[in-house]
Amino acid sequence: MLLPNGVEMDMFDHIVPIKVSEGKMIIGHFGDMDYDHRNPEPLLMALSDLLKDGVISGRELEVHFWGQSGRWKGRSLNDIVRELGLEAMVFGHGQVPHKESLARIKGIDVLLLLAENQPLQIPAKTYEYLLAEKPLIAFVDEGGATHLLLKRFDNVHCVSKQRKQELRGLIESISSGHISSVDREWSNQRNRNTGELSFAYHLKNLLRKMEQSNGQAS
Repeated sequence: MLLPNGVEMDMFDHIVPIKVSEGKMIIGHFGDMDYDHRNPEPLLMALSDLLKDGVISGRELEVHFWGQSGRWKGRSLNDIVRELGLEAMVFGHGQVPHKESLARIKGIDVLLLLAENQPLQIPAKTYEYLLAEKPLIAFVDEGGATHLLLKRFDNVHCVSKQRKQELRGLIESISSGHISSVDREWSNQRNRNTGELSFAYHLKNLLRKMEQSNGQAS
């Protein structure tokens, strides 16, 4: 039996938000990206296309990454940003203490999760994001463990290999400040009960299963 990840439900209590910029929609990713499956390039390419078409600009939208950069085909995050001409819109930051990351999570508008090509694993950061109750863009494997968790919550917008063509419209909605809270095609019923994210909830379920298993064995 496995004990899933979870969070302390008071994690964001008494955390004062840190604002990045006033008057702009801010998308933020938190966590190291030194893994192949945390690849920001699809998002950055969509941003670049919209920028070239004059649909968005750095005056109304910024994307920030906190954590260690990875390398994709030999290129770092900053390399890709320069290649795509996104220097005025996309910013990479180093690692920050956990308490500061919580304050920044509270202070931005939309959270970003990069979790493709790991269908059996749910990143621990997912639980913090859901507890923050912010709109969330999640690059996930359709039908994978992370997708199955996220689709039970409101304000989650999942992007998979099959749905990346919809990313452009989603970014446009964020830039204009109109991001829908319901993705009806993926799930018509979302569970608003964030209590299911807690360590205590998962521990209670694990103990119940152990008792049932012991009862069957006897």
